[in-house]
Amino acid sequence: MSRISVTLILAFLLIFQSCLIPQKEFDSHYKVLLSPKGEKIKVTTEGQRKWEGEFIFHDEQYVYLLMENKQETHSEVMSIPIETIAHIKVDLFVNRHWKGLVLGFQIFPAIVLGMTYASYAGDMGGGLIMAGVSAIPGGLSYLLFSVSQPKQPELKGKIDYEKLKGLQKYARYPFTPNPEQKHKILENLVKNFR
Repeated sequence: MSRISVTLILAFLLIFQSCLIPQKEFDSHYKVLLSPKGEKIKVTTEGQRKWEGEFIFHDEQYVYLLMENKQETHSEVMSIPIETIAHIKVDLFVNRHWKGLVLGFQIFPAIVLGMTYASYAGDMGGGLIMAGVSAIPGGLSYLLFSVSQPKQPELKGKIDYEKLKGLQKYARYPFTPNPEQKHKILENLVKNFR
């Protein structure tokens, strides 16, 4: 085996080793990676009153939110009647930081390339063409990223139980609990947040 082959193998092994997560990371942190919490939702009633909190669940009559008090350390459960709700919006995390990265790493270098060509060759038209052609991948990236961004789920207008079923997957308890389950869930929430 030649020295180049041995060097390449060692380089690949070092690169692959950097991708590993040591066992001590799993053993020492004991943190839950996935949260059992529901998504944050914003609820507006017909009287333009607004609430924001964790979506716990809903039944045939109410939407239940866990309202966190930022000044104090306790939380409370709020039940909002479904017939009074005019607008619900699920506040999902959507990454919109890609815009600056596409501009900074694709479009701006294309413009610099065109300006460099124009100044070197003394041809402004050629520099504009060079910048335009080399900015096409950045423009396509920007277009594809903007089209693929998920919309935040929301309901407007007259909201009823059947429409709310579409938002159930964002709740902490993604089902309609029976009265016994509802009592136990609410009782446990009150105990845990006192």
